[in-house]
Amino acid sequence: MIERGTSPSVRLETLTRMAAAVGLEPSIKLYPSGQPIRDKAHLEMLARFRKAAGERWRWASEVPLPIPGDKRAWDRTMNRPGLSIGVEGETRPTDMQELQRRLLLKKRDGRVDRLILVLADTEWCRRLIRLNDLSETFLMPGKVALKAIADGRDPGGDAIVLI
Repeated sequence: MIERGTSPSVRLETLTRMAAAVGLEPSIKLYPSGQPIRDKAHLEMLARFRKAAGERWRWASEVPLPIPGDKRAWDRTMNRPGLSIGVEGETRPTDMQELQRRLLLKKRDGRVDRLILVLADTEWCRRLIRLNDLSETFLMPGKVALKAIADGRDPGGDAIVLI
């Protein structure tokens, strides 16, 4: 019944033993459901970025990735003919390596040309950037990328923008 998915309930311990018996390691992923929850600081930061980026772009919020069943979404997308930019905002990241990996996968799966990571302009975020080598992922300096975006141009690469 468990293999056919007809068992009304299965204990986690039972699933773990079954997986081990066939050489598998169980893994669980949790995704938010319902309306996305954003705190006030996060929304205000993204609003500041949009204001700095200007109105030359077509904007969309909470844009789902184009994979059926995938619960991930871009915080914002910016589009012009021939160019799509995924925008992710973080007010207080703690693990830059994990964030970098997650965003690279999201860029791949989200089918965007560029990725802009918007961070709060705080000592915490500036310190995280200094302590982590992010140059292979985020090639463009944030100020250069933001100037290009404000001018309605391709930023030329992925960037971290402090707002």
